[in-house]
Amino acid sequence: MDVLMGYLRAGWPILLMIVIFYFLLYRPQKKQQKERNTLLNSLKKGQRIITIGDIYGVINELKELRTMKGITGIETGYVLLDRMTNGFQRGDLIILAARPAMGKSALALNFASQVAKRNEGAVAIFSLEMPSDSMMKRLMSSESQVYSDKLRSGKLTNEEMSRLYEAGSHLSERKIYIDDTSSIKVSQIFSKCRKLKSENGS
Repeated sequence: MDVLMGYLRAGWPILLMIVIFYFLLYRPQKKQQKERNTLLNSLKKGQRIITIGDIYGVINELKELRTMKGITGIETGYVLLDRMTNGFQRGDLIILAARPAMGKSALALNFASQVAKRNEGAVAIFSLEMPSDSMMKRLMSSESQVYSDKLRSGKLTNEEMSRLYEAGSHLSERKIYIDDTSSIKVSQIFSKCRKLKSENGS
């Protein structure tokens, strides 16, 4: 035991040097190698590095935005929301979340109707649970200001029927497409959206 302790006392400077080498030289190099491997793997998967050309593209986009007046994105018809967000921006993922029966579907359909009314291009609605005829009734109820329960019961006055006809005429002029395929895949949604864009523009 005494001999072992003697070797340890004599060799502690060497042990200290090994520890210093590991933390100051070997470990950082290993981390850098791992980062390089991660970068190479991401490039192999199709991802790309931001270049100076990309930065110039952003600057040119900002110059164009400076010349624009009003909302720079897609108008929603909700003035305060448009002021805060400058409209829905291209490429944004917007999640509308709330408790059940709080009006999420009604608000989303309102967005769709107003966007189709105020902007160019088409609006696609993909519903995995609500059938298309129910969604159309909601759109007509919102546009005509007729209570949706009256559309379900059919107890409508002549004046309300007139408002529904007018609402239907307005909605038919908007490029709103509803797909209620319950088992639709994300790839199919992309495909249908690309087709709509090619047919109707932006």
